Parts: sequence; structure tokens; C-alpha cells
Amino acid sequence: MQFVERTPIEAGFAEIYDRQVRPMLPALERQRRRRNILGWFWFAIILLIGGGIAVTAVLLFDWDAVGPVGAFFVGIMVLMTVIFATVARQGVARGWKRVAARQALPVVAQFLDGLRYDPDVEQGFPLEDFNRFDLISDQAEVRASDRMSGLWRGRAFDLVSVETWRRKTRGNNRSAAFRGLAMQVWGIRPAPTRIRIGLNPGKVLNRVSKAFSDLSGMHPVRTGHTGFDRQFAIYAADPEAARRWLTPALLSDLAALGQSQMARTGESLRAAFEDDMVCLVLRRQRRFMEMSRLGRPIGTLEPELHAVFDDLQMIRNILDRLPR
Repeated sequence: MQFVERTPIEAGFAEIYDRQVRPMLPALERQRRRRNILGWFWFAIILLIGGGIAVTAVLLFDWDAVGPVGAFFVGIMVLMTVIFATVARQGVARGWKRVAARQALPVVAQFLDGLRYDPDVEQGFPLEDFNRFDLISDQAEVRASDRMSGLWRGRAFDLVSVETWRRKTRGNNRSAAFRGLAMQVWGIRPAPTRIRIGLNPGKVLNRVSKAFSDLSGMHPVRTGHTGFDRQFAIYAADPEAARRWLTPALLSDLAALGQSQMARTGESLRAAFEDDMVCLVLRRQRRFMEMSRLGRPIGTLEPELHAVFDDLQMIRNILDRLPR
């Protein structure tokens, strides 16, 4: 199937797809089949082991003595077996997505001049800046992947896909806290003071936030821009300096950016400005630059690559709206 260029950012990629991506599809499909078999193998093995234990329990129980308690125990055992088997297959599926990404995404990065792709974030990403601005909790377990960095119209940027979990107070369980993008950009118009932008939590929670922010040296800023203030709450070390720096044009751009992000993912963005750097966090359910599913044959990577280009166009739109 021919790659159909749908958007301006994809212009010229059809030739690259035919020359570099299409030849790798047969080998990727063979890998997918092997991993698919492996995933179902572990799924079946765990089901057999758990089912064997459940059957043994059924045969050994004195049902007149254990009654409903024994049935409940067997039911829980069967349920846990299915859960563990599903988790094992999902682990194989995640490995497959990484394999597909390592093959296809460097081609996209090379096509878009100046981009670099690192699937494992080997050299580290400055998440401590996001912790410092309270954009990502420093109490959470963090996994960063799929790093893309480069230049766009003279601005350097670095972004990763981030997932975080919080450890529960008891046991070793953890709960998902955040999934989305973390992006750092340099070369914007320098901010005169530290500024943090988050979602507007409403009047009551704004009062609570104000009390805590005053203790941390950050104070609320009212911009007078209705569209912006409805979506966001701003805190700054120097509110007057922040208000002068946040021009009406910039506030309109940020409000439009928040609305487009809300329409795209159902979540808005958070940001922090310091000197000529900005850190942005965008929550989303789908992983950034997610590749092919394990259970679906690879006839083409076109749908996945269109989604990748859409993600990167969104990043360019964000960069274009930042203050110059």
C-alpha cells in the first residue's frame, strides 16, 4: 500500500516510506508473529498452572466442611490466574511495541531534519526541573521513554513520554499517577520571574492553593484575560512582573493551545517559565508515538506513522505559540 501524505509535515515522506520503511515490514511481521506466539504461550502456561491448582483444590476440598468459603477461594484463584496471564501477555506486547518503534521512528526523525530519537532515554532527561516546578511529583516512580529532541525554527526542544506511579502506603502495590508528555524548550523570550501555569481548580480550591503558594513564595496572578483565566491558574514569584510579561497575545495563544489540547485528549496542559526556558506537561491516555499492536498483522505502518506525524505537528504548534 502506498503511503498517502495527508498533512504538510508529511510532504515528501511517501518516497522515504517506500525506500526505507516498506522493506523492513516482512522482517517486522515475522518478529510480531514470534512474539505473538510467545505471548499466548505464557498466557496458556499460567492458565494451565493456575487451573491445575484450582482443579486440585476442588478435588481435595471437603465441600461439606468448607462450603461457600471454599468456592470463594477457588473463584479468587481463577480470577488471579487470568489476571497474571493477561499481564504476562501484555509484557510481551510492550516489548514488541518497543521493537517496532526502534525500527520506524529513527526514519521519521531523520526525515524531519535535526531530530534525534532515543527509545530508552539513555543519557537522562532533566525530570528534576519538572519536580522543582511541581509539574511531576518527585514522590512518584517515573519511567521515561521515546525521547525526541532537536530544533524547530531556532528553538531547541527535548521531550519524552512519561509514566508515573505512586507507591501505596501499605504493601508493594502502586497506582498510576500520570501518563503523558514532558517537554522542555529553550530560546523563548526570557521571563522576568518564575511563573507556573496550571489548571484552574475553581474558587474554593483556588483559595486553598493560594494559602499554600504564599508559603512557597509563589503568588496568584490575575491576568484579566477571560478565556485564559477560565482555564488556567497562574502563580509567580513576582506577580506584577509576570503580569507585564504575559501579554494579551501570549495569553490568547496559551488559551487556544489549552483548548486544542483539551479537544484532542480531554486534558489541558501545565507549564512553568524560568529565564529563557519553559517546561510543559501534557496529560494523555495514549502513549506518545505508539506503534503497532501485537495482535494485528503488519500490512503497513501507515496508520501508526500518521499518528506520529500528528504528534510531532502538535509539538511544532506548541513551539510556534511560545513567546519570542
